[in-house]
Amino acid sequence: MVYAGPAQPLPPEDNSVGVWSRMFGDFTADPSQMAIRRAKRVSVLDTVAGQFDAIRAQAGADDRVRLDQHAALVRDLELRLQNEPVLGEHCMVPGQPAAVNPDDAASMHLVSQAHIDLIAMAFACDITRVASLQYSNGANHHTFPFIGSNSDGHGLSHAGDDDAASWAEWTVRQTWYCEQFASLLGKLAAIPEGDVSVLDHTVILWVNELSKGNTHSHQRMPFMLAGSGGGYFRTGRYATYPNASHNDLLVSLQNAFGIEDTVFGAPEFCTGPLANLT
Repeated sequence: MVYAGPAQPLPPEDNSVGVWSRMFGDFTADPSQMAIRRAKRVSVLDTVAGQFDAIRAQAGADDRVRLDQHAALVRDLELRLQNEPVLGEHCMVPGQPAAVNPDDAASMHLVSQAHIDLIAMAFACDITRVASLQYSNGANHHTFPFIGSNSDGHGLSHAGDDDAASWAEWTVRQTWYCEQFASLLGKLAAIPEGDVSVLDHTVILWVNELSKGNTHSHQRMPFMLAGSGGGYFRTGRYATYPNASHNDLLVSLQNAFGIEDTVFGAPEFCTGPLANLT
């Protein structure tokens, strides 16, 4: 459900140990060894960039667009390598998470907390400035045995309006999601950044695919924004937008990051940024 661009889905990393290794594995290396690794990586990227240029001269228009997208990703990686973070007052190497089976429903709460911890410290260390945390996929056949909810998630979300037992169990799960969201906010708020916190310089969007599973409705769909994005958004409010498209919310978000486009996604669903957010 997370994309780098049109038709470019990003594969998720379910294993918390894999996330830790990717982000913090080099932090414990000797500085001279890290310099050698950095030089080798940049050398490889230079070679790849040269290959892109050679192939681009022979490619058709559509393929050139794809190559340019890949080249932009390579350039971004080069810049990140040149500005690798160092340990500081609030940047600390977290302990490696315990190895658990991410495909075991009984472990999902452990994976969730480990991922949240890693995202918070990655922001503190400026390893990345963007993160996505996704629970399950569209089918959502998960069970939640760690909170005593063992029904199929997809079935619960499609329960009839008069099925009180299913809706009560569904509410227990949504409460757990709220707790995970609050945990992430709390960790970011606890990391000082200048005169405020990392949370104050961050904006987080929390949303589901649907407003109501048993009708697949997109009407009256709740979205939650947390963090002001460095003061861009006015927080602490509940706003309603009759018949507005969620694309316009995404337009507002890209505007907050300095992308002035008035379209995000399908143009026919865009009318511009939402009013009353800034």
